Amino acid sequence: MTRPTSFDLSKLENLAERIYHGQVVFFVGAGFSLDSEGLSGQRLLLRLLARFDAISSSMIERREQLAPAVVAKAKRLREVLRETFWLGQEGRDPLTTVAHAKILEQDYYRPNEWMCEAFGTLVDACSDVGLGQEFWVAVHERETELLECNPIWGRVERVSPIEPGLLVGAAWGPSERGKALFLDTLGFADPQVMAGRPHAREIEAVEQSYADRLRPRHHIIARWAREGLCRTLLTTNYDMLLEGAYRLSGFACRLCDVPGEDPEPPPLLTELSHFARIGQAADFFRFGHTHRSALVAKIHGCAECYRWARTRVVEAIEAGDDVELAAARQAFASYLPSIVFTFREIQNWREDAWSRDLLANLLRTRSIVFCGYSIRDRVLHDAFRTAFEEIATVNARVGGFGSTEQDEQQLHAVHGLPQRSRRTATSQGPERGRGPDDTAAGAGAAAEAALAQIEAETTDSRAQRARAFFLGGPGGFEFDALEVLRAASRAEGIGHPSQTHHPNYLQSYFEGMSGFPRLDQTMRWLWHRTVRIRQEQCVEVDLRRVATNLLGQGCPERERSRVLDRLHELTNEEFERARTWEREGPSDSQFDRVVGWTDRFHPALLRELAIGEAVLRRDGPGNSVRVVNRRQWFFPPSEHPQWTGWGVVVEIALRRMIASWRGELGDWAKSSPCVTPGQSKRPAVSFSSGTEALPSTPRALAIVLTGFDRRSTRPRVRGAFAGRVHHWRLRAQTIPWWASDQRPLAGTPGAVLLWRWAVADEPSPAMLDQLPGLLGIDSPVESGQSRPLRVA
Repeated sequence: MTRPTSFDLSKLENLAERIYHGQVVFFVGAGFSLDSEGLSGQRLLLRLLARFDAISSSMIERREQLAPAVVAKAKRLREVLRETFWLGQEGRDPLTTVAHAKILEQDYYRPNEWMCEAFGTLVDACSDVGLGQEFWVAVHERETELLECNPIWGRVERVSPIEPGLLVGAAWGPSERGKALFLDTLGFADPQVMAGRPHAREIEAVEQSYADRLRPRHHIIARWAREGLCRTLLTTNYDMLLEGAYRLSGFACRLCDVPGEDPEPPPLLTELSHFARIGQAADFFRFGHTHRSALVAKIHGCAECYRWARTRVVEAIEAGDDVELAAARQAFASYLPSIVFTFREIQNWREDAWSRDLLANLLRTRSIVFCGYSIRDRVLHDAFRTAFEEIATVNARVGGFGSTEQDEQQLHAVHGLPQRSRRTATSQGPERGRGPDDTAAGAGAAAEAALAQIEAETTDSRAQRARAFFLGGPGGFEFDALEVLRAASRAEGIGHPSQTHHPNYLQSYFEGMSGFPRLDQTMRWLWHRTVRIRQEQCVEVDLRRVATNLLGQGCPERERSRVLDRLHELTNEEFERARTWEREGPSDSQFDRVVGWTDRFHPALLRELAIGEAVLRRDGPGNSVRVVNRRQWFFPPSEHPQWTGWGVVVEIALRRMIASWRGELGDWAKSSPCVTPGQSKRPAVSFSSGTEALPSTPRALAIVLTGFDRRSTRPRVRGAFAGRVHHWRLRAQTIPWWASDQRPLAGTPGAVLLWRWAVADEPSPAMLDQLPGLLGIDSPVESGQSRPLRVA
């Protein structure tokens, strides 16, 4: 069955090159984490409906205990809610339903603001008449029952019990108390709803706090930040998923969520070792929080900051410390406006100078990638378009628009057409610009069609330069996204951008859909391309030095160029494979066979080398190995370009060795199910003989660092293999590989032998004789050795 596809290689390559050159800032919205946190608008609004329904109905039921005015207020609020948002009739239609949540979701800022004010009114009314803890327990039981009767997609929502004492006192009004209850209802204080402790002291606690909610897309953005390619990230999300991915990737933080303690330091300091979360203007002014740090700018607030402020209030209440309680409540109330959720707050966002100015400056100087963000918010949508219109106005005034003549000349050459003069290229009318020979030969129509195609391609070429990208869903275009992209095109000098398509509109399928690519696959391909570009640079600039050290002699330029040619051969083969994905989507395993080398193998190889570096620096493994020895810990390829260049040699040599053993050396660069990157946190590969249609039982090879106590963490590769996993073993003193004057451990090739496999046209007889031992296929396979191995 043919797999539907929206893969577009040229669009993705355009974005990958922008990312590699550090021009991109990701603008992340709620859709980016929808399949991990699952915080859809319907879910959140159903929670609000259930809580409002439970409080107001419980007050009405206690009409005999309460003053008539209080009961009337609760009744009237229910009636106004229904009338304002068309939620049926009181007494006939239930209020808390999934259908009503869907209605409110269509313009969620307005019901958000209404609920905040209503919660404040109801809480104050209950406090005025002395309703105590027993009442709030009954409310919680009722809202739980309402939610159990209205599951969304088979999932029952849970809300935490109400804490009415957060902002008690005359210093705060119903708006503040309502906003606090509103945020508690959405789950801001509940780790089951918004998971994660990115600022926990130990990395292990950070990892456990997220369970399985982090997706490859989160880790890939963190890798780009570690690499220094995307140093600033903007998000309207309140959750802590991105911060968790940053911390697990190897970033350190300067704040700890446990007062008085310092977070675990990074095992190795790199050019960009820390990340800082920017949630308010004061975060820019704190020394060290933004200097030489990757920035996560949360322009609509942060759930973790809310939790810290709320926890301080709760602890002060429990301790009975009135002085601390007053200070805690003041800090808590002061942070509430930073969390933008209501209609008025999104309008007032224009007055939030730090986030407004930051966004405007980035729009002027960077390419913005809208990822999981629909751009439907009116104020932000206007901010984006206004910034691009400002750029267009300035460019038009100072003549900043480049001529399209060079683009047209290139396209004329591609189509085999004669070059046109400037007058011809800009002339109007069907007869202008057509030579008499064309007309006489009857080629006028064909020439006009070709010229029309050139004009369209020229426009697309200009539109590709637009400093905005949108990662959307499959099918039709989203109006708001396309309008922002058109505004970005006008900033590049296109007077009338197309309303039917845009070259920077990239489409991905949602999780659970059968199409290709999904968002994670799009991000993995972009990561793959940025790594390949980095590897090419490292081979050109840095490989000669490391090869000279390892080979014990000068590195011939001819051989270094051969490695570069082999890398080009590999990337060209990957491009050819990717072009077929534009016609028919690959299976997940076929896709992984291409991107797995840069997604798992090379990061794992650099991780092993970094472990060796950490061991040498600390005269032993210590805690550093425990931190680095995690799957998501990432060592940036740019941090040690010599290692990155040597990693290319290792991949080419390993793939050519396996291809030679299979008798297909000429096809070493082709993707095959018989040679796949291993599923392991170590650099590993699985390979087999036979054909693609009928491969034999695979074998596995892994590269590991030995020489100190790692017996308890023996490398494992997921899969069932013929025989044991073969290991190429390194030691910390041999990083990045066994040099010519060092004797490698048994079954491990030295640097000289790897180099020969990478650059030689044909292997020598001596190289072929050593091959079985180096691949671990010369030992007999004993019964019972083929067994599934778990991921280490």
